[in-house]
Amino acid sequence: MKTARIILIFTGLAAMSLGAVGCSREPFRIQPKTDSQPEALTNVAAGKSLSVRARALRDENESNDRFDANHLLAGVMPVEIRLENTASGPVSLDGIRFRLRDAKGTEWPALTPDQSVKRLVKYYGVRAYAVDGFNTFREKYRGYGLPATGSIAPGATVQGYLFFRMPKDTRDFAQPLTLVLRSERNPALALDPIRLD
Repeated sequence: MKTARIILIFTGLAAMSLGAVGCSREPFRIQPKTDSQPEALTNVAAGKSLSVRARALRDENESNDRFDANHLLAGVMPVEIRLENTASGPVSLDGIRFRLRDAKGTEWPALTPDQSVKRLVKYYGVRAYAVDGFNTFREKYRGYGLPATGSIAPGATVQGYLFFRMPKDTRDFAQPLTLVLRSERNPALALDPIRLD
């Protein structure tokens, strides 16, 4: 009887220990942020003050490698963007907005990194996690986002991802997309639409 009680206690402690370890880790094992080389961002548009390179992250394996999650299946299209200031003075990021349209002309709403996280969590059914682990993951994920404030010094670049919500009926992940840049504060920054092949 005493032996059975000891075994039961030991089993319970081991289960709690394993549960604590499982719940303390991040819900997604996101890799440290590394920017793609400029040559990999093959879709380009240039204006008087700004040069933009972009690519849609359609490769599900790369998405899994970087983020430990398949964004496309969760209804999110990540677009990696590199902005280079080609002017002689700083270019403000405040007020710059990107729009993404599909082949039918439907505009896909932009998501904040936190909104994108919510879609991943919902798709993968993540319900049990430690707050510390989740917060660590969320901060790493936010770090992948394209900066939305501040300015770019002459000759400098910023790079990161924007996330867009795909329409529910989207099945063709390879369809041509069009990225449009507009600036509410500086209309001169507007560029020709960028086709994302």
